[in-house]
Order: sequence, then structure tokens, then C-alpha cells
Amino acid sequence: MTILAWWLAEVADVAAGVSGECALTFMDGPYEAVMRRDGQACTMTMSGHGEVLRTVEEVRPAAVLDALKDTAAAVLDTCAARGWDAHPDVHRLRAALGRPRPHVRVPKPGRPGDVTALSPGGGRCRARRPRPRSGGR
Repeated sequence: MTILAWWLAEVADVAAGVSGECALTFMDGPYEAVMRRDGQACTMTMSGHGEVLRTVEEVRPAAVLDALKDTAAAVLDTCAARGWDAHPDVHRLRAALGRPRPHVRVPKPGRPGDVTALSPGGGRCRARRPRPRSGGR
């Protein structure tokens, strides 16, 4: 998650033309991929241990950014499914992706069925669970 957040910010700057170069570093070993823009064309050079391992010509920063966004969204969905939304790395990745915080329903002390809903902006609202209908249905 940490690396995805770093890479999203770096590639977004190159894709938007804010920066002409970004270095996508890895945590394991001295590896990196450097994307360089020269006008509209971009190249990506992968290196490790001080030597160039591969160079790719005609890289489209927008396509790389889209792939990173898809990957980040899948990671966030998996974290949400496992109940890991409160982890700080999840918050950082969500912010890097530009996703708002999801609605969270928290049991409210008091009568059963009362909940407090947190909106993406952090505001609170009260809601009551509908009561079951009595009668012939």
C-alpha cells in the first residue's frame, strides 16, 4: 500500500505534465523504474544494483497511472472486505487515489436498532432501523 501511494503521486505528476521525470523505487533491493518525459514521448528505464536491466520506449504515463489506480482500487476493496479500513496505510492509499472515506455505520448506545452514520465528510446523522410490521404480512 505504501509503495502504491508513492507511485500514484509520482506517475500522476508526470502524466499531468507537472514533472518530467519520476523514480518508482522498490522496497526490496536497490531496484527502481525511472520514467522520463521528453515532449510527449516517455521512456521507462528499469535498473537494479547500479545497472540498467531494461528500457521501454514509448511509455504512456496515463496508461501506467490507470494500471496503478486499478491496482490500488483492488487493494482497497480487499482491505475493506477484511475490515482493515482503519489502518493508516489504507487511509494514505485512499487519499492518494482520491477516494473519500466510505460510509461507516457504528452501533449507537441506547435503543437497539439506533445507529450513527458517518458521512464521507465526517458529519454524523442519526437513523433508526425500520420496525417490523405487525399484522397479516
